[in-house]
Amino acid sequence: MSQANHLAKEINNKYPKTQCKPYLYRKSYGRKKSLQDIILLLAKDCKNYGLEDLAIYTWMRETLDREALIGITRHNPIPYLPIYIRDREHSLDFFNLAKAIGETANITVRPENHNQICWLLTLKFYQQAKGVCLAHQLFPQVIEDPLSEKGILSRHLPSSSLENLKLSTEMNLCCYLLIEKGFSLIKNKAETEQKTFPWSNTTELFLQIQQEKFENGWLFGPMNKDPQWLTKHRQRENISAEIRILEHKDWTEDSSTNHNQSELIPLRRLSYPEAEQEYLHDLKNRGWSGYWIYALRQQYVELLKECDYSKPKLKKLENQHPLGWLITLWPKYLKAWKNSKEKLFVKDFIWIKGNPSKSYSTSKTRQVQAFYDINGYIDWVWGC
Repeated sequence: MSQANHLAKEINNKYPKTQCKPYLYRKSYGRKKSLQDIILLLAKDCKNYGLEDLAIYTWMRETLDREALIGITRHNPIPYLPIYIRDREHSLDFFNLAKAIGETANITVRPENHNQICWLLTLKFYQQAKGVCLAHQLFPQVIEDPLSEKGILSRHLPSSSLENLKLSTEMNLCCYLLIEKGFSLIKNKAETEQKTFPWSNTTELFLQIQQEKFENGWLFGPMNKDPQWLTKHRQRENISAEIRILEHKDWTEDSSTNHNQSELIPLRRLSYPEAEQEYLHDLKNRGWSGYWIYALRQQYVELLKECDYSKPKLKKLENQHPLGWLITLWPKYLKAWKNSKEKLFVKDFIWIKGNPSKSYSTSKTRQVQAFYDINGYIDWVWGC
């Protein structure tokens, strides 16, 4: 018996309800455009079907073992999308980064019900796709653009996921480049404030940020026990206020301040200086997902002051100042945030007491239920 077949037998004995048959997914039968597990395969390790199967079985066993630790047991075939990474310069860098980003979709607590399990898997699939997209941006020569018309993700994921991936990739790329350029600034700021800085390079800090963002999303999503939820209007206002502060744009003279105070979100009920202080304090203490923004925003505001808040002067400084990269990348990052606000951050998929619902008005929701189809894909069905 080959090593691959021996490993497949082990998996089928340990997880008898999971169909461990990679060859099924070399065919188009049963495939549909859906978020699904992504397997990254180095082409040099897959020179024949035997080696390829061994790599897939190894991935499958690691995945099932990891999921079993938090109570997830698959009862269906596992749809997966293999992505072959050609043997080129930076192939290993691409592989390691994409794989590491996908693995940040990790929690240590057990999902409480079937819907939470399916949601965790859905988020994991999406995070894996984000990893491939960012890795391509940084190492574009390794594979064809996965989001192009003929790209691997465009051929296998639904249009809604592709649109979201384009937006999130733009934000992630800006974030990565800001951290790369500003790594020493963030480190010096932390050390000045006697904050331990354990990261040795850009990628380590970026991955920590991704992990924290995922954990926070889970905490304020499925783990949220609050029976109330933020309306879409409140979510939009929260994000707009945060971006205004990061841009250092005072809202004191805004006509919106004449609105009834009860209609405004908490930050907008404060004067701009008070709101700025409160929000920056929150960023500083939010973990590394907030601290990097807190540190670089302070540098950006100092550049604004140096130019007397004049955009022409700031633009002129862009090619002359050692921090000219910040003048370019900071507004670009905030623009990417604005562009993705509606699709990525204003959520109508909400969690009430551990169960998912879809909000369609300020006070009404529809229940949501997850199902596996016959081929193992996850479908979300909206109630009436």
